Amino acid sequence: MPILEARGLVKRFGRIVAVNNLSITVSEGDIVGLIGPNGAGKTTTIRLCLGILRRDRGEVRLFGYDPFYEPKSREKVGVVFENPRFPEALTVEKMLSYTARIYGVEADRVREVLKIVGLYEKRNALIKTLSAGQKQRLALAHALIHEPLLLIADEPTSNLDPIGRSEILDLLSTLNKDYGITIFVSSHVLPELARIVNRVALISRGQIVFQGTPSEVEEALKEKIVRIRAKDVEDLAKMLSEYFDRVEVRGASILVYTDNPGEVYRIVGELMVKRNVVVYGVESLEVQLEELLRKYR
Repeated sequence: MPILEARGLVKRFGRIVAVNNLSITVSEGDIVGLIGPNGAGKTTTIRLCLGILRRDRGEVRLFGYDPFYEPKSREKVGVVFENPRFPEALTVEKMLSYTARIYGVEADRVREVLKIVGLYEKRNALIKTLSAGQKQRLALAHALIHEPLLLIADEPTSNLDPIGRSEILDLLSTLNKDYGITIFVSSHVLPELARIVNRVALISRGQIVFQGTPSEVEEALKEKIVRIRAKDVEDLAKMLSEYFDRVEVRGASILVYTDNPGEVYRIVGELMVKRNVVVYGVESLEVQLEELLRKYR
């Protein structure tokens, strides 16, 4: 059953058409990934679907209601925006307790949700002392406090290191599989989301240009390359060669060619923990996504 339906959405900002005749459906039990480069219209689409922005044309139904005119449709939605901000002088538990009061939720729910997101041991810590990954977990706890049926997350892994990115994605998968929460998540990194979503919608210049399963998207890609920046590229390249057939050192970077980019993120994360490898960044080269976008434009 569709929880979220958008049909023919159009949104203009002056002469700029941010969303252009966009349609998308999120059904109960789905994890749908909205994927596209920066500036493609992902955040605008999410705000239209939540009724935060007024659309110029088209229709949106959230739990059967128009969210712009009927805000009650958002009551069972939890939202995580990119770069969330919280009162840093409060403790984790105190901040969530205030949130629980606003929603009229029992106080026990605060500790329950902290356990779900893996922040229970940090409940008495000041928010300003949390790492970027822990703050993102706090954002998820904040979104889950009222037991939503739908979670919408806008770029939830941005500005996190490889381990943090992987952990947040694993948590989203757990929320879907173990708690039955439907998830609509955006990102500009295709391989990351491909390992947890069951449907992918690629967006370019405000339009959905391709929809399908992760395997259909992967099949459509001609080459898959992951670039890694590390302290000692030669040593790390040797380690990665134990797992992948084609590994190249290019200056201060390593290029890994693989049919499963998500596996590269996982292996790099493991090497950082088990073998103390220092990694500065892991990214899928933008050419992958751009090639697919050009193909379906």
